[in-house]
Amino acid sequence: MSNALRLTQGYSFRHLVWILCGITILWVAAYAGFILILPLLGLTLSYTETPLLSAAYYVAWIAVALFFFPKTLTRVHLDQSRNAYVALAVFVSLTAFFYSSVLPSLSEYGAITVQSGNFFLGATPAFFLPKMAELVFQQLLIAALVLSIASFDNNVFFVSLLYGPLFAIGHVLVLLEVPAAFVELVIVGAVVSAATFPYLILRVRNGFIYSFMLHWAFYIVLTVLFLS
Repeated sequence: MSNALRLTQGYSFRHLVWILCGITILWVAAYAGFILILPLLGLTLSYTETPLLSAAYYVAWIAVALFFFPKTLTRVHLDQSRNAYVALAVFVSLTAFFYSSVLPSLSEYGAITVQSGNFFLGATPAFFLPKMAELVFQQLLIAALVLSIASFDNNVFFVSLLYGPLFAIGHVLVLLEVPAAFVELVIVGAVVSAATFPYLILRVRNGFIYSFMLHWAFYIVLTVLFLS
């Protein structure tokens, strides 16, 4: 269904570049802080060993993202439709069940290949909470990115064309912690998301919610693929 999204048209290219720089700074700062800066300060966070602190870390960054992009959630057209929220509640419940019950039983037949503090695809219930906070933070920046490009040019194809490589480059940070094969899959997934996320966010009611669910589903698939 058409979104009837109201965008502030007429962004200059210079304005767009400044906004993209701001999004990039937030993205890099959040992940560099988790992976590099906090350990240097003597605080090493882990999704499995310190899930509450890890979740709180990304909740803080969610607040920062909303401070700098306060209109993001109003511009992605979240309406009162029950269907999207029911679907989200069911999806989150099934995802929590997957990480708390299904994945631990799967891990009995194989070890997790990727085991790192930030991107650990681990078979523990604790992983769910911080990963959800991280993905909400990511999705807010994705929405801000899509909306900013659309305010320069509201053509969905143009938005997707610019969004894909920018989001893929953002995942190069994963190189700091995981094997190259994992990074390649994530970057490919980021580029493929260009075919879905911009369209959902710009043209579909509650598309922000649906894109968040797709984002989560991608990591669930990765989790299963990296069981060896």
